[in-house]
Amino acid sequence: MIVYITITIILLLLCGVIYRAEQAGCTGAPTDRSRGGAAVRLAFVMIFLVMVIPEALRVNTGNDYMKYVEFMHLANVEGAYLVTEPGFNILVRVVYGLCGYENYLLVFALFAAGTAAMALLGLRLQAQDFSFSFFLFLMFGYYLQSYNTVRYYLAMSIIMVALYFFARREWAGFAAMVLLAACFHKSALVVFALWPLCLLLWNLPMTAAAAALGIAVNLPMLRGLWMDVLTKLYPSYANTDFLGQVRFSYVNIARCGIVLLLALYDLHVRGVRKKDLPDTERFYFNASLLALGIYVFGSFVPEVSRIAYYLSVTQLFYLPVLLLRSPGKIRRLAVFAAVLYFAAFLYKAGTPTIRILPYRSIVFHDLPKILSEVTQ
Repeated sequence: MIVYITITIILLLLCGVIYRAEQAGCTGAPTDRSRGGAAVRLAFVMIFLVMVIPEALRVNTGNDYMKYVEFMHLANVEGAYLVTEPGFNILVRVVYGLCGYENYLLVFALFAAGTAAMALLGLRLQAQDFSFSFFLFLMFGYYLQSYNTVRYYLAMSIIMVALYFFARREWAGFAAMVLLAACFHKSALVVFALWPLCLLLWNLPMTAAAAALGIAVNLPMLRGLWMDVLTKLYPSYANTDFLGQVRFSYVNIARCGIVLLLALYDLHVRGVRKKDLPDTERFYFNASLLALGIYVFGSFVPEVSRIAYYLSVTQLFYLPVLLLRSPGKIRRLAVFAAVLYFAAFLYKAGTPTIRILPYRSIVFHDLPKILSEVTQ
């Protein structure tokens, strides 16, 4: 745990350098030749390195680390049955081919670098306040969760860049980013359906109809149909304990609820109606509302958070906008709540569903045997 706390503190200190420089009017753009601009660029490089190096050097850390070692082995076996996407398979084959052996450490390192780079780019492009959005990115556990399910979190970071194009109605760039993300995790394709829904001007009847649909989807007679669809999309779920179990994500439900309450408070204080919000803010509001609906009514769907995260990730950009207009007391309370959220995540980081504790590094620990070595 000390490792992760230390990493987080260093990242926040570097983020503070960016905040102070930007407050002084330094953008860090290539055309900014000031000392502050150089400090911003250096801080971004240091943030990238601090995010990537510990993740690249980890070994057998994460609840699916060894499963991914097996996925990589199978991706390099001709004719093997693969459940992973083409982008992952091609990357593994290229790396293993160039190295001449199953260098899964390099593959993990490349995923770590790609995830960090795309996440930082997405935050930099879309965030109104990069420092606050990056603080939330850390506190909500997006960085540390990327130690698990590396395909998914690479896709998620690419989707954060796609959001920049989506918000500006640059559809070609948006589609290209989503398709790139889907090359590593096909769940990214859901944003083609979900994000346009969030652009609509939802009224009370539409919201009530959506809630009624959510209730209908949960009827026992329809659950079997949805389970059949899911097993066709994800064959690995077939005949597992994932199917048929109801798992409410109370923490994520509470987070979406708090964001929506804060948004409604902001509307009330400013005397603004939801339909009069700028398109981007209305999109953020609807994304949190739809995420809440998915968490509540889609609790029987395996790994429902993977779907809802593509909506709730917008909170990294929405919360700073809301809190910028809120009284200082609410801002301080929000920061305190975010820190508590991070502390709760670290508290359960050693559980089997996360298992990023204890942290193991190739510097101090032996490499686990790969599947081909075990079966010989």
